[in-house]
Amino acid sequence: MWSWRVRSLAALGLLTVAGAVVTALIETGPLAAWKPAQAAIAVATAGVGGLTTFVTAAFEGTHERRARRRSDIERLQRGLEWNLFKNDRISPFDVGLAVWMPRRRWLFARHPPKISDKLYRSRSRNRHTSTGIVWRVGMGVIGRCIETGDIVGVDLQDLWAGLRGCDEPTWLAQPEVTVRQRLTFEDFNKAQASGSVIPGGHLNYVLAVPILKEGRRKPLGCVALDLPPDLVPAGVSEGHYIVEGLRGIADLLGSE
Repeated sequence: MWSWRVRSLAALGLLTVAGAVVTALIETGPLAAWKPAQAAIAVATAGVGGLTTFVTAAFEGTHERRARRRSDIERLQRGLEWNLFKNDRISPFDVGLAVWMPRRRWLFARHPPKISDKLYRSRSRNRHTSTGIVWRVGMGVIGRCIETGDIVGVDLQDLWAGLRGCDEPTWLAQPEVTVRQRLTFEDFNKAQASGSVIPGGHLNYVLAVPILKEGRRKPLGCVALDLPPDLVPAGVSEGHYIVEGLRGIADLLGSE
């Protein structure tokens, strides 16, 4: 599916071509009756052409900034992965990292905004595909981090160990935030196994650090790391090198 940027440029291009064709038909005779409007059509066509050039330059600038940010994130991730291997012998292949950002929300939307990892996602070898869950602010570790602005870390395998294979009434009877993480029963089933090559499914340890910006009340998003639970070092909390590594990425994104 084409992005809205591509569709916008295509629409502007069609308008420019249409203006040029109409002008040519006026000059050659078929639309001679439109001669009084020719000057206005030419001005409008030139304006659309100029707007196309401007929009193209803006899109290219956005693409370059996004590519630069991804490169910076990747560089900092490599540093964090080196520390994980040096300090705790954790392989980089077992480390997943993503930047999650809320999408734009309509003014009268009934639901919290969706969040996307479109900016950056590096999957570990044991989570090679998506769960298929539509994440929103307030849902899961990443959604709660963005909602509260707090560092959130949860071992989902441990949290849900006694609930795997349960029925929907049992699931709905659990605390909504601390246990269900605001996931529906369908989402919970998706999280348990889809696309995984390890027995624990997608139930990894997930640690999320908010992306904060000076002068802004709500977080811009979060940086989240996931690891198999049996590889998580002891004492991961404020000041731990893993938290500080994620905060370095968050600070980079929050300073732009």
